[in-house]
Amino acid sequence: MKYYLETNALRALGGKIDENQELQQQSYTSVFSIFELTKGIGKRSDSKKRELLISTLLNSQLNMIQHMPFEMMKRAFSYNDNVDKASVVIEYLRSPTSNVEDYATLVKSYELDTLEFQTKSNQKHVRPKPEPENIEFDLETMLSRTEPEVSQGVKNLPEGVHPSRIAMECIKLELVPAIFRSLFTDKDITDEEILEYYSGSLDLFLFAYHTYELKKHCLRESAAKSDFLDILHTTYLYEHDHIMVSNDKIFESILPNINRISVEEYKKLI
Repeated sequence: MKYYLETNALRALGGKIDENQELQQQSYTSVFSIFELTKGIGKRSDSKKRELLISTLLNSQLNMIQHMPFEMMKRAFSYNDNVDKASVVIEYLRSPTSNVEDYATLVKSYELDTLEFQTKSNQKHVRPKPEPENIEFDLETMLSRTEPEVSQGVKNLPEGVHPSRIAMECIKLELVPAIFRSLFTDKDITDEEILEYYSGSLDLFLFAYHTYELKKHCLRESAAKSDFLDILHTTYLYEHDHIMVSNDKIFESILPNINRISVEEYKKLI
């Protein structure tokens, strides 16, 4: 079990991050969280606090994944011969003047992706409430319905697993090939081959994304500007027992209850 501290948690914890060395070894953050902090410097009233927090994080012993979310997605496939390299964000923090162009390009890219996600989500899910509809089934129709075939992944799950794991096994059959093809547009392989290459490290991300889409569709809700970035944080929950630490309400509706705790609950462990 490990605890992932996203941006919200880092800001709430501040100097407490280094207080419990044993808990710190069980915790980690990401360069994406640092990226979200750096974006606000010079634009927000709390810029000085952000700078101090970033300095604290870079000098602490807290583990940090130095890959951005889309890199995490690519690394989920053994097919991808990915070479580790220092993050643009870390390089920018080390030498802002020499890496300003690369960093500005990265910021613009994520801002455009955020806007595109929000626009597409609203186009899909924000609809007028439909008129009530009555659907009738006769007995013959009801009895003729067959149960869907259970995937091999579900069959292989051990007894007593959390129900969310069953959902993950079903969701990945469609979403994993879709993600692969969006990332590797020049590769022509079958869905079955893609699923063989998949490591399983995006299971919680897939669950969060699917649940978010389902909720927005059912409630006909519009997407908030930060929703896309929040969902991307779940790419760092790369094992099924990893836990998101955050007070952001979105995670209460898109992550299994065993994979999230509040900052206050985390502080009790310190």
